[in-house]
Amino acid sequence: METGYTAVYLTQGMPAEFDADKRIWLRVGVKAQNTTDEDITAYLTVENAEIRGRSSDENSPDSITFEAEILEIRDGYFLVKPEAGWAINSAALLEVPMENMEPSPALQVGDVIEITYDGRILETDPGRIHTVYRIRIAQEPVNPRAYESGGNVRERENAPDDMEWQDGISFSDLAPGGEIVSPFEIVMEENDSSLWLSITWARNGQALEYGIRSEDGTAFFQEKQGGASLLLIEEIPAGTYRLYVKNPETFNALSADESAESVNVTGALVYSRVPR
Repeated sequence: METGYTAVYLTQGMPAEFDADKRIWLRVGVKAQNTTDEDITAYLTVENAEIRGRSSDENSPDSITFEAEILEIRDGYFLVKPEAGWAINSAALLEVPMENMEPSPALQVGDVIEITYDGRILETDPGRIHTVYRIRIAQEPVNPRAYESGGNVRERENAPDDMEWQDGISFSDLAPGGEIVSPFEIVMEENDSSLWLSITWARNGQALEYGIRSEDGTAFFQEKQGGASLLLIEEIPAGTYRLYVKNPETFNALSADESAESVNVTGALVYSRVPR
């Protein structure tokens, strides 16, 4: 007999007891050998349990919902840690297939998600949810989210041939710790999800942080050295954003013939919408 906790094995003629949670499926089966030529009938009685058929509907009373923190994002799966006190205490970690996910900003390590599934967990290490009905973010991040390079913020070598840059900002002698923000706004509608950004600057060895940021501090950005970069930002939530460039306060050690002003940077950042 298997539960969400552990396996319980039966001895013929003797009862087996265990603590169960009404949200958890029980799988009961009989496996036996028959070395005779006659049929043998085996009886298994389960008390205080209701037999139901399984449903593929997330609204079914058989479905189970719990919250968990994302520890890793793997190829097609989340590795999660279920909330403290969840009934399946033997499953310290679980793999959750990235299926039936509600629209939301790209999920990241540390996010808390709500998972609704069919109650079955595969006997793998770690355990894996069998069928996912729904995944959605359960708790919005306490601080504004910053989407750094990787995921939906990716550097590209070339822009499309028909790219037309729409607007931008320039900066001159931007000192460490300094920041410039565009005076204009970029309004992203529900069906406007992507932007191209292109930046060039002098003092190639100095790293710059650049990207777009909303009024609540949510930012899509990259920190880059090299004097030039081309960035594609995808899956941007609807909202109002501004371009920004920041010269971090930390910088590489100066050579003997360099002054503090030599870490100031001059350049330009432009953007273009991805055509609908």
